[in-house]
Amino acid sequence: MTHTEQQRNSTAQRLSPDEEFAEVRRSFQDRLHGEQAKLATLAKALECTALDPAPAFGDLAHFAHRLRGAAAVFEFPTLRDAAKALELVAAGALAERAPNCEPRVQKAIRALDTRLASLNEGTRSLDAAVASAPAH
Repeated sequence: MTHTEQQRNSTAQRLSPDEEFAEVRRSFQDRLHGEQAKLATLAKALECTALDPAPAFGDLAHFAHRLRGAAAVFEFPTLRDAAKALELVAAGALAERAPNCEPRVQKAIRALDTRLASLNEGTRSLDAAVASAPAH
């Protein structure tokens, strides 16, 4: 066993279940910068797919579903709710064959970005074009 594995094992043995959960929760919160960047990438992909936005809507719905589940597990209710809203409107837009500029999707993307930004110390990652799309 390596020294690092020994340290990890001894640390795990010293932590209570609540402390372990708090540590994993902090790790999830640290990864939210990456989630915010992924959202910006997906928003940009949607913006660039005027011909067939279906794959982009599907990717957004999948991303939001995954984030929603993690946010629920790690007790981030406002993030969970924003991710749920995006998941539902993206899935609806996919089913309706909506155009890439579907205002409900754009609004949900901005709302989720705002939630992520609040957890990431106010850092906004969406491009100005996506963030300034008209809200309906």
